[in-house]
Amino acid sequence: MKHILAIVFMLALSVSTAAQDTAKPFNEMSYEELQQVAPDTLSKQAKKVYKKALKKAKYAEKKRQAAEKKRLRAIEKAQQKRDKAIRKRLKKVNKYYANTFIARDEFSVVTRVKAPVLSPIADWNSLFFGAKNQPQYSLVANIQPDGKKSIVLRLAVNSHIQGLSILSLELLDILPEEYATLKHLWPNYQTALVTGGAKRTLKTIKQRENGCTVEDCYFLERSAIYLKLSDITSAVEHRAPLAVKVLADNEQATIVRLPYAYLLGFIERLSEADSQFSNLKQMATAGRSYLVQTVN
Repeated sequence: MKHILAIVFMLALSVSTAAQDTAKPFNEMSYEELQQVAPDTLSKQAKKVYKKALKKAKYAEKKRQAAEKKRLRAIEKAQQKRDKAIRKRLKKVNKYYANTFIARDEFSVVTRVKAPVLSPIADWNSLFFGAKNQPQYSLVANIQPDGKKSIVLRLAVNSHIQGLSILSLELLDILPEEYATLKHLWPNYQTALVTGGAKRTLKTIKQRENGCTVEDCYFLERSAIYLKLSDITSAVEHRAPLAVKVLADNEQATIVRLPYAYLLGFIERLSEADSQFSNLKQMATAGRSYLVQTVN
């Protein structure tokens, strides 16, 4: 019996010694590990060392938590900033899409998809005084019942003449349009080129007086430039605006740039007008994804 008790005692002593050998010093323990220690089981000297280590670890833990909170807040603010930038980028696409209309008339067999009017200095809902001196342009798609389509870039340009008045025209006994033709005031747009130099058909739709006062006159020329759908889809695939250069007889060339967001809104609405354009929806969606992914 004495032998058995001696063996048990020796085993207990060896286990205790092994535990002491493998236990980490208090100053190497984490705050969580120190919390698992039972202070009542420690000697007076060990308890003193333990409390000092616990206090230091608790302070370090508070600093760590504060730093983590700051880090998470910085991530949250960065995400909020990015989300705001994404909303701003997509806002224009959404606005162009919302203001591109599918027009079907009971008295016409043609379906039209009409995008909003743009100007180099303003969009369609903020055209202000003075924009009359700037070109105005928009995209229109005409779809026939047999599926044939035409994509038209409408261009309107005013020629502004100072010193010409209604009174002076009356004295000359000449209509404003006749005077404009005589004096070569119309731009007389003749040729349209897309990026790369390919020519596109251009037709003059209208030339008319667009407002004469006692001080000056405006003469409006409207043109239709017949684009290919591939002109638009190519620009979208290259994540770029569509540029069209229009050459005139009596003026410098006019360069029209249809923004990338404008093109996305247009093709997305066009995809809803006829099943032959259904693939454009996927292209527009990919374009939106690109805008999101490239936000810093």
